Amino acid sequence: MPTLFRLMLWCAMIAGTGYAILYVLAYGVQPTPREAYVKIPSERVNTQPASQ
Repeated sequence: MPTLFRLMLWCAMIAGTGYAILYVLAYGVQPTPREAYVKIPSERVNTQPASQ
């Protein structure tokens, strides 16, 4: 029984550490906003209409 308790304790510690890391990354790190540029080829913008 002590071995099962130690296993559960280690699993809880690993899960708690993971949650703590995710919490710090979610609330502690502030991203810097910047503009994004996406080049779109003119073939995709100027398509010919489909003939019927």
